[in-house]
Amino acid sequence: DEEEDDDEEEAFVAKPSRRKRAKVEAPSSSPSSTPPPLSKPVEVLGGVLTIENAKTGRSKCRKCMEPIAAGELRIGMQAWIMGRQAVTWQHPCCFMGNLTVAVEATGRGKCKGTGLPLTKGEPKLGMRSH
Repeated sequence: DEEEDDDEEEAFVAKPSRRKRAKVEAPSSSPSSTPPPLSKPVEVLGGVLTIENAKTGRSKCRKCMEPIAAGELRIGMQAWIMGRQAVTWQHPCCFMGNLTVAVEATGRGKCKGTGLPLTKGEPKLGMRSH
């Protein structure tokens, strides 16, 4: 009788149905890894950072020193170079690799973007251009 019960249970086991996967195609106008172009430059932290599409292919990434192609997304940062203020450009992934996070140790520091004082123990974000 137990063998007959086992057979009955097996008879009611449903087979998984085969479903066809829906094909999702990326738009043919741009590759899926490239973000859509920005309509205008975006300034962050009062102009300390600028996010825009490269106007020409002449700029180079300050970190990896590879050229930034025309139309490619780039991040510009105000930096003091050779005695003057200049904008240094970076690929977004290179810029993210240059971010640092620390904790304010003394409470005597201030934010370079806003000028507001930092309290002891407060987290702070650092950005390097190289």
